Amino acid sequence: MRKILLLFIILTNFIFANSSILIVNSYHKGYEWSDSIIKGIEETFYSHSNIDMNILYMDSKRITSQEYYNKLKQLYTIQLKNRKYDLVISVDRFAYDFVLENYNQFFTDERILAVGIENYNENNTKKYDLENKVSALLEKRDLKANVRLIEQMMPTIKKLYIINDKSINATHTEPLIKKLMDDFDEKYQLIYLREDNLSQLVNRFSKFEENSAILFVRFYKNSNGNLNKNQDIAHFIKGSKVPIFITDSIFNKKGALGGKIVDLYKFGQTSGQMALDLLEDQTSTIVISKDLYYVFDSLKLDQFFLSVINLPMPYTIVNKSLTFFDEYRGFIDFVFMISPILLILIIGLAHNIYLRKYAEKKLNDKIEKEKKLEKEREKSRQFIMQQSKLAEIGEIFSSIAHQWKSPLVEITTIAQESFYSSNSTLSENESYVKDIMTQVDYMNDTINDFQDFIVPSNKKKIFDVKEAISSILDIVNHNMKYNYIKINMEVESKTNLHISGFRNEFMQSVLNIINNAKDQLQVNNLKNRYIDIYFYNVNKYLVVKINDNAGGIKMKDIDNIFQPYFSTKTEGHGIGLYMAKMIIEDKMHGKLSVDNIKDGASFTIKLENVE
Repeated sequence: MRKILLLFIILTNFIFANSSILIVNSYHKGYEWSDSIIKGIEETFYSHSNIDMNILYMDSKRITSQEYYNKLKQLYTIQLKNRKYDLVISVDRFAYDFVLENYNQFFTDERILAVGIENYNENNTKKYDLENKVSALLEKRDLKANVRLIEQMMPTIKKLYIINDKSINATHTEPLIKKLMDDFDEKYQLIYLREDNLSQLVNRFSKFEENSAILFVRFYKNSNGNLNKNQDIAHFIKGSKVPIFITDSIFNKKGALGGKIVDLYKFGQTSGQMALDLLEDQTSTIVISKDLYYVFDSLKLDQFFLSVINLPMPYTIVNKSLTFFDEYRGFIDFVFMISPILLILIIGLAHNIYLRKYAEKKLNDKIEKEKKLEKEREKSRQFIMQQSKLAEIGEIFSSIAHQWKSPLVEITTIAQESFYSSNSTLSENESYVKDIMTQVDYMNDTINDFQDFIVPSNKKKIFDVKEAISSILDIVNHNMKYNYIKINMEVESKTNLHISGFRNEFMQSVLNIINNAKDQLQVNNLKNRYIDIYFYNVNKYLVVKINDNAGGIKMKDIDNIFQPYFSTKTEGHGIGLYMAKMIIEDKMHGKLSVDNIKDGASFTIKLENVE
């Protein structure tokens, strides 16, 4: 194996021995689009120490006059005099056209690899008699896939803006945009923007526009020719109150929501590999890049209440909020490492408790009657100490709850084996085994309840609304009890309680309403606190009413409580009731409303029944 590896290295060095590559970049150093591509090319060449690479920078973003290109031609004639290259890589359209037009002035028989151009026209190479010397890696932005993605994520979309500038490069994207508009089915508005300057875009999208989105292609130049800096474009994208989808990786992690993007760094790596292949095999080839990936920004998904959970394609999430496990990864890894020891400790403690109980019972049969009560008190103190030790271990394991199930199974097995292997009668030890089994079942049920509750529903299913609300009330039972709040549920006779929808999301909606009522009851400091829930049918619909006696909602606020970021609480976020209404009405096609009643507020949920 080592000999084969050594032979491969020798052959590789032989193939690329003293290879010389010239990169002609259309743009100035510091321009992120081309810098990302060149970085990927350099990374690919890095392992080939015998490749000599030289880069020439043009300034075609800022200067496109013929006078400039004439001067540049004079300069390159001097620079490239008596130089011989094995391959010339042109980055983007300006460098490609410049190399073709001046090939005979600069080169002899060097091959050309054009990267980053969107369209390849064979007539251009024939014009200069270079068709057998040109290969190309085309950068194709997938506008159609991005439009389909937006429609999937925003099924109620009413307006889609496409932003493109008036630069020369933008004209090469025009056919894709025109094809998009020709195939458009007019289910919503499709608006093509080529604004005069960036400030107009900033002003236009500084306010929230419901059911609208932006597909950002590019906006590097104002109509007067002034170049916009990337940080200025990023500032616009980050501040937009309308979600912005992108087509390449420049503004990924810089305020864009995401999209199907060309990863420019990986595109550069592919370009570098294609260059290596051309050094080995001189056959010309035209390739369309496949370096496109679905990427989404977690912060922007949260800002615009959009989800990618149900998307069928693989995707990457960036700017993720640190979870508990991310923040304390080192500690959790340490706990996982010592978990076998902790498991042994738990099993030993459980077995020790059982043995101690058994030994104490035998001892109590032999001791004198007058000492029996003291011995029982001592036994209770020892049991409490053991419980305290188990509680301390339980606190450590609270962060890794899913690890509990394995030791719980071991505990029950050892308890049963110890019970059946002892010489005692069933009546002597039955209560201990039952106590252990009861606690194990309770802990398993609690873990399962929380796991079931927090997992989002992947698809609609038929469920019992009363049973779902009862599950929520089981979780918040202690909270309500200790706040002296009575919760009553009343079902009208022969009520059909079954609906089709997203069970967990529905439970979260009801929980938001109940928690709001609880908070208001605490604020008003009432002695007789209650929340009443009624179930009944109206025609083919199930109606759920949630009433409280917390004093009601102020008339100036009642029309706004379902709006995002509106809250009557000092430290409220204004998201709970908005999310409840969105889930009930948008996802489950029902109706959520609120009215004031005599002593408080009444929330009404109306959903279509399933027969």
